[in-house]
Amino acid sequence: MNVEKILLELLNCPENLKVCTISNPRDKKSSIKRIQIRTIRLKNDFVFHCSIFEKAKNTHRNIPIDSFAAFFNEQLLQFRQIFIRFSDKNVQVLIDKKGAQWIKQEVLSEKALPVLSHNEKKNYIIEEKKPLDFLIHLGIMKPDGTVISKMRNKFIQINRFLEIVSDEFSQAPLKDEYSLVDLGCGKGYLTFALYWWFENVLKKDVKILGIDSKKDVITSISELSKKIGYKNLSFLCSHIQDIEKPYDTVDAVLALHACDVATDYALEKAISWKTAHLFVAPCCQHEISKKLKKESFLPFQKYPILREKFCALYTDILRCEMLEKLGYKVTVLEFIDPEHTPKNLLIRATRLLRTKSQNNYADVLMNELKSSSILSQCFLEKKH
Repeated sequence: MNVEKILLELLNCPENLKVCTISNPRDKKSSIKRIQIRTIRLKNDFVFHCSIFEKAKNTHRNIPIDSFAAFFNEQLLQFRQIFIRFSDKNVQVLIDKKGAQWIKQEVLSEKALPVLSHNEKKNYIIEEKKPLDFLIHLGIMKPDGTVISKMRNKFIQINRFLEIVSDEFSQAPLKDEYSLVDLGCGKGYLTFALYWWFENVLKKDVKILGIDSKKDVITSISELSKKIGYKNLSFLCSHIQDIEKPYDTVDAVLALHACDVATDYALEKAISWKTAHLFVAPCCQHEISKKLKKESFLPFQKYPILREKFCALYTDILRCEMLEKLGYKVTVLEFIDPEHTPKNLLIRATRLLRTKSQNNYADVLMNELKSSSILSQCFLEKKH
């Protein structure tokens, strides 16, 4: 499959398109950050409805079928990533700096019906049109509960994460009180949502501590937590590797999009605390990529997109293997659809009663790397 065939399928069978997301502009200063396209029917004719997301505003336009090829080809010159969900498959296109294309196709086991109207109803744990204080203050909802258009992806991400957490905790014996730590909490979108879920959906007492190294962000969300009365939700400005165990028992640790080795610092802390549940969405794995620049890995220099993909996947495989050796049951799933973010893999781990190893995180990770034939010539030393 190539881009020309993809475009031809869009033009010949527009009714099979569910959504097309074009993102990652080549020019980082570009005002347009993302374009989302879906098929709608107007006056019995199909057209491509385009939502154009800019820094300060969002605009919409309808493009007739016979004008779409020129528009689509123009975007190939402006952006580096395209994700297309058809009714029967997903297609992802990555374009490097030199214009080389990498295409991945995934056939869906069940066909997804395309949306041919302007409104699409979905069932979320956090419902639309039902305002929540923290979402309003965080700029996701308007006071009437309407989701702000440019924050819809974040709204979907929050709900998807709550679904994953709900599934995990529904399979474990319930407790009267829970303690959680969010390592690398950022602006606290998911931290606030988790607190709300435990208190209002699970109806259990919960203490949550969010950790981040950005002082101004921590100050802001700490004030918000007090303002809306979340008395057991607190935040601390610290680097992940410096944090001490905050509670006698830590039931769950989150590390969502903690960059590069910050994910490993988070895993190390969670394991040392004997945490029962781990939710980790890795991001920006660079360490192995640096090592692959040696002469024995010259082929990777020719295809930077493939090198990046390989290193990210290999790093996560090592993390999963390490967790299993330390006594965790591990599953890997899509956090949210790739159309919303390319960093969409979530490692979910549950601690078993009997551990397979008494070694610590760093020791097991080093052993995994040493036993890896692909990296035997570029042994990775992570600093812990």
